[in-house]
Amino acid sequence: MTHARAQGSRRHSLTTHVTSRCGPSGACCADAVGLERDRLAHRINDEVIRRLFATGLHLQTTAAMVDATARLRLQAAIDDLDSAIIEIRKAIFADLEARGPTTSSKPCADH
Repeated sequence: MTHARAQGSRRHSLTTHVTSRCGPSGACCADAVGLERDRLAHRINDEVIRRLFATGLHLQTTAAMVDATARLRLQAAIDDLDSAIIEIRKAIFADLEARGPTTSSKPCADH
C-alpha cells in the first residue's frame, strides 16, 4: 500500500470510528479525534525513526567496507540522518508540550 493510500485509509478509519460512537456530528467525541491523531503521530514517528536509524546502521556497516573517500561521504550521510532523527523528536515533543494535556469535555457515548 502506498503511503498516500495508507494515510487516506487511516483518516477514513478515524472518521468511521468517531461517527460510529458519536453519531454523524461527532460532537461528543471532538477530543477523541485529537487523541487518535496523537496516537497515530506517535506510531508513525516511531516507525520513521526506526527506519532512519536502521538506514544509518546499514550505512555504517557499508562505510567499513569502502575506501577512505567513500567512508567520509557515508559518514556525512550518517551524521545527516542522526541530525534528522534529533530534529523529528524535538518537533514532536515541542508540539506535544505546546498542546498541553488533552482531556475530553464531553464523554463519548458507548455504543
